[in-house]
Amino acid sequence: MALKFPDIFRRKASAEPGSGQAEDLGSMRARAATALQRGECAKAIELYDALIERNSDDAEAHYKRANALNMLGTSEAALAGYDRAIALKPDYAYAFCNRGTVLERLGRWDEALASYDRTLELNPGDALAHYNRGSVSGNSIGSKKRLPATTGRSDLGAIIWRHILTEAMSCRPCGSIRPHWRAMTGPSN
Repeated sequence: MALKFPDIFRRKASAEPGSGQAEDLGSMRARAATALQRGECAKAIELYDALIERNSDDAEAHYKRANALNMLGTSEAALAGYDRAIALKPDYAYAFCNRGTVLERLGRWDEALASYDRTLELNPGDALAHYNRGSVSGNSIGSKKRLPATTGRSDLGAIIWRHILTEAMSCRPCGSIRPHWRAMTGPSN
């Protein structure tokens, strides 16, 4: 005869915040991610806040909370979240890249460029960071101080990076942007 556990042991914790029952972190993380994917930013922020309350050193929770804030257009708050995620995990390439997009939106070109450069140091094949870096170089033309383009050809920098992004995204098998870069710029000296 097999022993049966009472139903109380089989029940999962309530999924509703504030119900008085503890929700496991995995379930809460999944619900937060789902809310963020659906564009339910306020709900996602609430859930990421709860995760951060349980573990203030959770770099991923800070990063994803910042993503939700970024989606809402609250740039300064998103920037603070990305900075916190980076402080907790200094090699968080995605946080550096998203930090760059916020800084670019704020017109802080030098800082955006530095964030994209750091992303590329950590993940040289990040096509989005290459694209964004080229975009910053192109967009900064009207600013007081023109930033040098990655290519050394400032008038073509953003166009070349956009082409590389298109090629790299369509070339899933190689997983690298380098062959596409060589095809556009010729052999390196």
